[in-house]
Amino acid sequence: MDEQKDILVQVDLHCKWERSPPMYRLYVNDELFSERNYIWQAGEYLRENLVLNAPAGEYKIRIETPSTSSFKLRNVKCSDDSVRTIDNETFEILANAD
Repeated sequence: MDEQKDILVQVDLHCKWERSPPMYRLYVNDELFSERNYIWQAGEYLRENLVLNAPAGEYKIRIETPSTSSFKLRNVKCSDDSVRTIDNETFEILANAD
């Protein structure tokens, strides 16, 4: 059985919109972690905190929105040294080297 790890992943989220703040959904792979309206001012980043209990493997953070707004992710950070950041949307939980 795969060993599960508790980790905290933080990612900064930015959005550009024209008329009204958009709704968005934030996923890690296919699991929904957050669904909300982006109510912050233009130019501000929101820090999303994602708590996972997951086995070793590669994980992708993605945003889904029904609007034409553009979202940007940056500064992915993880709470555990056994997690490697690959890019602004992807991280990998490393297997134990036992």
